[in-house]
Amino acid sequence: MFSVLDNIKLNNKTAIVTGGFGNIGMKIVETLLELKCEVIVIDMDGPSVKQKIETFETKFNIKLNKELHFYNTNLASKDSIVELCEIIKGKYNKMDILIHSAALVGTSNLEGWSVPFEDQSMEAFDLCMDINTKAPLLFFQSLIELFKKSECGKIINISSIYGIRGPAFSLYEDTCMESPIAYSISKASLNIMIQYLASLYGKYNICFNNIVLGGIVRGQDDKFIERYNQKTPLGRMGTEDDIKGMISFLSSNLSNYVTGQNLVLDGGITCKL
Repeated sequence: MFSVLDNIKLNNKTAIVTGGFGNIGMKIVETLLELKCEVIVIDMDGPSVKQKIETFETKFNIKLNKELHFYNTNLASKDSIVELCEIIKGKYNKMDILIHSAALVGTSNLEGWSVPFEDQSMEAFDLCMDINTKAPLLFFQSLIELFKKSECGKIINISSIYGIRGPAFSLYEDTCMESPIAYSISKASLNIMIQYLASLYGKYNICFNNIVLGGIVRGQDDKFIERYNQKTPLGRMGTEDDIKGMISFLSSNLSNYVTGQNLVLDGGITCKL
């Protein structure tokens, strides 16, 4: 008999999470650790990283470099990614899960980024594509042989509703917020990417899927939050915790027959936009 409880567990599995110390990434790592998965976090080092590692060690009674690993990597650098993948291939015989959470987002502090369309720069556009689109593609390309050795590999991108719909610009009126076009283009590219790869690698029992995420409340302008809530059938923006159920499903054996899908997690807002 197929047991849901047994098949949601990730014992003896290893996952890579890019951007694992970001807001969404922390919840992804937390979910995987709860399910007893070994987790490799890829992110940029910073003053809060040590504290975040210690938080995980205390909460789950684990040790760095045993159940949890951290690699300081610049995801905008092809050479850095390739070098890291060589290290991973030297240490692991297989890989089970890869979740690409790292991204430039609308609130990223970058010149020529979250500004009116006419002022958005090609430099910011290129950086966005490097991190949001090229980085996951390069990881897939470099590590695919490890995923072929998994019983059922799971590769997941964190996409966005702005990759499947144009922004509702009325949400942004009279705020200091903007929605960069590069963000939308980069997320849209993930949506076709997983369908291409799901078709190509299905014969190896590797599943490629996206979580198409709606807006997450994170200190935005009050006017933006109020307007967003009014447009959403569930009457609220998402929270980081809302992603944990979808991560559990797509990472585990519960989703072994799900591939090539863009699964929308947005409180229903795209059914009204």
